[in-house]
Amino acid sequence: MKKSLILLILVLTKIVYSQDENKYLSIDLTEERVYSIKEVEQYPLTRNCKLKKDKEKNKKCFSISVSKYINKKFNTNLAAELDGKIKILVSFVITKTGEIANVEAISEYEILSKEAIRVVSSIPKMKPAYINNKAVNVQVKDYPIVFYIHE
Repeated sequence: MKKSLILLILVLTKIVYSQDENKYLSIDLTEERVYSIKEVEQYPLTRNCKLKKDKEKNKKCFSISVSKYINKKFNTNLAAELDGKIKILVSFVITKTGEIANVEAISEYEILSKEAIRVVSSIPKMKPAYINNKAVNVQVKDYPIVFYIHE
């Protein structure tokens, strides 16, 4: 029982800490609808993506561009003393103006959660998602950042 309680406290502390340390763009979206990424007709597009008629190609380009950006900017030296598979789940909103906001990260390691928040928050402004030719706020939930550390 004691071990369970300590583990629960540690998990809650990490989640709350990640939110408290988020000094990046935070927008109150209670007045506006935030759509799921699956609901949009047109995916958000980074600078590296050109609009295609095929929604799946736009989705793939978005995902690849975001992954490349994260791979380039993420300071993996923070995990140098770790070993094995490291996974961080990041959730964020792409606003109807194309900015990244409300970034949250969950990881076993607090320092990696903070780094994920820093990197994702720094993603350059992009073309927003659209529904019925109208720009909308969209939630990207549990976007995985995974890397492997080998000695």
